[in-house]
Amino acid sequence: MSAPGTPARSIWFGRLRLALVAGAALGAGWQVTHWDAPPAATQPSSAAENSPAKPAVATAPKMVPKRVESRRRESAGDGAQRVAATPPVAAASVPASVLSDNTDWAARRQACLQTALRMAQTAPLEALRWAAKQPEEISGPAVIATASEAARENPVASLNALAELIPSAERDAAIIHAAAQWGLLEPAAAAAWASGLPANELRERACTAVALALAERDPRGAADFVATQMAEGVPLRTATVGVVQRWAQRDPAAATHWVSQFPAGPLRDDAEREIQVQQTASRGER
Repeated sequence: MSAPGTPARSIWFGRLRLALVAGAALGAGWQVTHWDAPPAATQPSSAAENSPAKPAVATAPKMVPKRVESRRRESAGDGAQRVAATPPVAAASVPASVLSDNTDWAARRQACLQTALRMAQTAPLEALRWAAKQPEEISGPAVIATASEAARENPVASLNALAELIPSAERDAAIIHAAAQWGLLEPAAAAAWASGLPANELRERACTAVALALAERDPRGAADFVATQMAEGVPLRTATVGVVQRWAQRDPAAATHWVSQFPAGPLRDDAEREIQVQQTASRGER
């Protein structure tokens, strides 16, 4: 077997990419969609579509965007109304001395985290904003914790806050979580954002999270996204098998047709095995 990076490996991956695209296009007579300009049919249908126009996503982001925009009316929508209607949890519940410069650094950091977590129980977006305003050296864990909580309804705000942090495994995990939540709420915007990230591991992990979220609603769209936007590697394999799993649950024939276009190899074996698992599970439910 050729090692990664050899010409044979590149040829194999090229064939896989062509098969993924062809399979996604030909399955049920579907036409390939390119995610740099999502068609109207792939836009999420919700009341937010009728809100005043806002940019769907920031362009040319660096690591993660310093500010990403959402079509959801965050400042005047449900999230802000929920926070405004919730009695705020006073940050003063922690003595000011604990958060002051004269206190032990580790104690200040822990106090910041505890305060943010208490606030997040009832007002996660407010807690996120409070944590983001604290000194950088003590706010990191609090921002990560509250961003993960706020991402359920406000993934864009979470991504913006996380973008200000120094890269770390914990920060990146929170970004992936927020990306998945955004993919559930606004799949087209989340897909455009993820595909616009610089080519690195974080981009591929974000694309995987968005693809799996998209597959819950639109497996064919997710298949095309994986085929056209992701690079070779473990995330591509994870995303492909995850899309196959969700597609096989809804339309086994279409999923099987897509996988049949793959070149022979471990990815096709894994995908076919997943279809068999879903078919077995379906027979067991009858």
